[in-house]
Amino acid sequence: MSPQETSQGAIDARLPCGKAWYYSQDCQRKHWKAHKPTCLANRPKKAGTSSSSNALDAHKYYNTTARKDTPENMQLVFGPDWRECLGKLYDETRIDVLLDPPRGSPSFAITKYLNTDNWLKRSPRPGIESEKELINQVTLGRKMQDAVRRRIGAGKSPSTHDMKAVLSSYGPDWTSHLQTYMLAINTMDQGVQT
Repeated sequence: MSPQETSQGAIDARLPCGKAWYYSQDCQRKHWKAHKPTCLANRPKKAGTSSSSNALDAHKYYNTTARKDTPENMQLVFGPDWRECLGKLYDETRIDVLLDPPRGSPSFAITKYLNTDNWLKRSPRPGIESEKELINQVTLGRKMQDAVRRRIGAGKSPSTHDMKAVLSSYGPDWTSHLQTYMLAINTMDQGVQT
């Protein structure tokens, strides 16, 4: 900063740290050797430096916390109900993968949008015996897909009337099949352009 006259008539030769005041530039030069470490330590940070340090902190956080899948860290990252939330998400994603969405389905379009050309090719592992409930959901989803295809034809989107007709065929407990119906519909060819 350039020295300026203050109201008392003294020269304000303040350093960038804002901690030292001098009456002249000679006084500032003489005191500089003693003041330099304090001044450099207390200088305000530039915007570019703080954003890169924030990115570094996030990187350190990811490497120290997010990669250690202990129950305490999972709760810290995903909240107290992390087992339920992540379990449901995993099951839905696994059913979606096992239904193998064809080109033209909403699920295929989303997957293609999220994946870039340089990613690995899709190669889902088949269902295993411990996933018996998921395999039953996949079988039910395929039956629902067949029912919808018979009702509206291939390559078309079902309406709410079609949904009611298909789900009502599962009896009064049709609401328990709603999630499977949505997964089945999203993995059917509906003519979605990608």
